[in-house]
Amino acid sequence: MFITKTRTAIVALVASASFAAASVAPAVSQAQWHTICYSGHCTTHANYTIAGQDPCAALVSQYNNDLGLDSGAQKQAALASDEREAFLWGCTLP
Repeated sequence: MFITKTRTAIVALVASASFAAASVAPAVSQAQWHTICYSGHCTTHANYTIAGQDPCAALVSQYNNDLGLDSGAQKQAALASDEREAFLWGCTLP
């Protein structure tokens, strides 16, 4: 009798703790960066960051750093990678 009540109490405590953790943690859908266009009006939801920055700002910073590379082949590969990432994120590089 005592073991059954204890087990029920522990299960209830674990269940309530898991529900509390799920309500505190943000949903996966809230951690996205996307643009929604409807009837020619576009809205950007930018609550996703790369290294604490807006994705486009981080990619422009990386692109500017890669412009300073000396090696021709390494520089071209880095710039191509940056351009590909910018395209995927919908960003414009300088």
